[in-house]
Amino acid sequence: MRGSLAQLIASMPGSQLTADAAFDSVSTDSRTAQAGALFVALRGETFDAHDFLDQVAARGVAAVVAERLPQGWTLPAIVVPNTLTALGQIANSWRRQYDLPLIGVTGSNGKT
Repeated sequence: MRGSLAQLIASMPGSQLTADAAFDSVSTDSRTAQAGALFVALRGETFDAHDFLDQVAARGVAAVVAERLPQGWTLPAIVVPNTLTALGQIANSWRRQYDLPLIGVTGSNGKT
C-alpha cells in the first residue's frame, strides 16, 4: 500500500497529523519494518509496540501511527486514540481505492 499521511488523516477522526510523509508499505511488526514504511504501533496484553518506536525510526520508516510519541520525536506521525482502530481505518481507506468485488466464505467446515 502506497500513500501519504495527509490522505489517511481524512479517514481518522480525532487524530492529529504532526507532518506529512509518503510511505510505500504498512507494517505492524517492529522487527520487520523496512525503510519507507508506515509503522502502526499496536498494543496487546503482553506487548506494546510504542516501546520500539525509536528502533523503527532507526530502521528508516517514513512515519508512524501511534497513541503517544516519545519526547523529542521528530519523524512524521499520526497520533490517534487507538492504533488498532486506526489500522482498520487504514485498511478501509486502501480498500475504497479499488472497485473490486468482496466475497465472503461462510460455514464452519472446509475452508482451510
